[in-house]
Amino acid sequence: TFHKGAKDVIETGMVIEIYPNQLEQFPGALQGINLPIVFDEQVVGVVGVFGIPEEVRDTGRLVKAITELILERELMQEETRSRYKLREQFLETALTGDTVQSLPKLKRLAKSMNLNLSLARAVSVIPITSFIRQAVSGYGSSELVLERSIETVLRHVAQSGLIGEQDLAVVWDEQLVLLKTFIGTWQQEALLQWGRSMIDSMQKLDSEIAFCGIGSLASVIGGYAASYRQAEYCLATCHADRPLRTIYKHN
Repeated sequence: TFHKGAKDVIETGMVIEIYPNQLEQFPGALQGINLPIVFDEQVVGVVGVFGIPEEVRDTGRLVKAITELILERELMQEETRSRYKLREQFLETALTGDTVQSLPKLKRLAKSMNLNLSLARAVSVIPITSFIRQAVSGYGSSELVLERSIETVLRHVAQSGLIGEQDLAVVWDEQLVLLKTFIGTWQQEALLQWGRSMIDSMQKLDSEIAFCGIGSLASVIGGYAASYRQAEYCLATCHADRPLRTIYKHN
């Protein structure tokens, strides 16, 4: 139904307070307070609280603030999901597809992520099965639980200080897959030290996350798939005494 108070708020961006003796001026409205919901500097809606304006003013402001925060959070989450989908699409194409045939697509995706393809990168794989299963056991098996679990893992990795803007991280089949950049003079010890630090960091999230396999350093995009296969091979050779294996280990 038509609400004159809400219409005035949308048109002016101002708070409209309606008293009982003003109801005739505001068809479709009740007494109370009407506040604009502002998002990205635009009025996107109105929140109204029924009652005597002086008594519901604080409640109205609180509801307005919470509504705007929810909208802002939803937008941020949507943007985060969009960025993640780009990373996931890039890695899936680069690690499992025909790189030569997919090169134009990979370059297009890399450009949209501001990814410098001239940098050397190595693929690492870390199983996170225990963390995912704990979440499912505690909160049930649903898409939302899985999505939130993945978000938690990726947020933890991003806050670890062990990956930068030119690195990529995704979760595939209960595995954390990382494409790690190494700049400047590279040595095997740097790769090992980073792998150890990553395992230590992940164990703060879940003590049962214990193994990591790392493939060779690829200087061109066509080498990512081989590095990924090597990382999977190295992971298969991990055990309690050797939780970190790299393809550069001679034996």
